[in-house]
Amino acid sequence: MPNMGHHTEPAGDSHCLRLWPPPPYVPSRPIHMAVYVITDISVCPQAAADYAQYLEKVRPMVERHGGRYLARGGRITPVAGDWRPERIILIEFPSTDHVQRWWDSPEYKAIAGLRERSTCAKAILVDGIDDSTAN
Repeated sequence: MPNMGHHTEPAGDSHCLRLWPPPPYVPSRPIHMAVYVITDISVCPQAAADYAQYLEKVRPMVERHGGRYLARGGRITPVAGDWRPERIILIEFPSTDHVQRWWDSPEYKAIAGLRERSTCAKAILVDGIDDSTAN
């Protein structure tokens, strides 16, 4: 898989660093199953207009690459620990390859700056369950 090329930079808040795109993802098993993109995101109030433009454009791109939003904002109820995310985004893709094609697409790269300028985000990819081996 090609390297997604990650970088870390200050996000205007000294205790919040951006790591985006995430480091190259290697699935734990070479099988085809759903993969989930989970993003913990805070929007910078002074850049809310950029984030609004990003939101307008990103959903159709995600869907064209096989992604489906399962959560996009909404109420968050902490149940353990001190994690208090402002906003959670959960997207399901058919495979890691689908995520890679979306992330590397020229259309997404054209709007990525809107998100980078307007948010502080942490994101992970999580393999779904392989139902063929589940008991």
